[in-house]
Amino acid sequence: MQSVLKTLGQVYGNPVDIEYTVNLNEEGEFVVNLLQCRPLYTGEKGSITGIPGLPEKDCFFRLRDSAMGTSEREKIDVVIQIDAKAYYEYPYALKSQAAEAVGAVNAWYRGKGKKILLMTPGRVGTSSPELGVPVSFAQISGFRGICEVSDSRAGYMPELSYGSNMFQDMVETGIFYCALWGDDRTEYYNEELFAGLEDLFPKICPDRKVLSGMFRVTEPEDLWYWNNEQTGETLCGLLRPETRRTFPDRK
Repeated sequence: MQSVLKTLGQVYGNPVDIEYTVNLNEEGEFVVNLLQCRPLYTGEKGSITGIPGLPEKDCFFRLRDSAMGTSEREKIDVVIQIDAKAYYEYPYALKSQAAEAVGAVNAWYRGKGKKILLMTPGRVGTSSPELGVPVSFAQISGFRGICEVSDSRAGYMPELSYGSNMFQDMVETGIFYCALWGDDRTEYYNEELFAGLEDLFPKICPDRKVLSGMFRVTEPEDLWYWNNEQTGETLCGLLRPETRRTFPDRK
């Protein structure tokens, strides 16, 4: 299998994901039949990004070895938070409404030049609504980043499928991905950091009032996302002017 993957990877110029069967021939030898082969585009190599030492009160989340993508520093204009417990308790047959609401927020911000971070419980894009919000790629296509959030109360666990079409779409579109786990990989998480800001969801989706307790859309000032692929460090938090003076805007 290593030889097959190496050969295909050399031809495609990228790592590959394959689907295959294994059979025995008349001599009793294994025969591998390739059913599908997908090159895994991994993006351009990033440079090292410095991670600032933000005070805890300004941190949204701090992760270790829980992000995919290159090193980057990105300002975030909008944060969409989906409450895991509210989503879990929502009627199973109606959970697709949550995906539709995500798409509605995506459409509302289209063309406005805003960089959006989606915080979503469980597995993004799953076909099983009990495991996460079943969004399509079109419903998240305008977002800058996706963060899957685990929640022990509802049993949600992040699990992005590296070989899935959605994963490839995210990588090729430049959407970064990270995950908040219920273990030591999540060093800090304050989901109430933006509690004092105006919730824009009722304004964006006035016809979806039933979801108001599940969704929260805010536009925090000075929110940044950093990822250092060399060290595995990821940080999202408020880079206030007084902190910025001691941490230059650089990669």
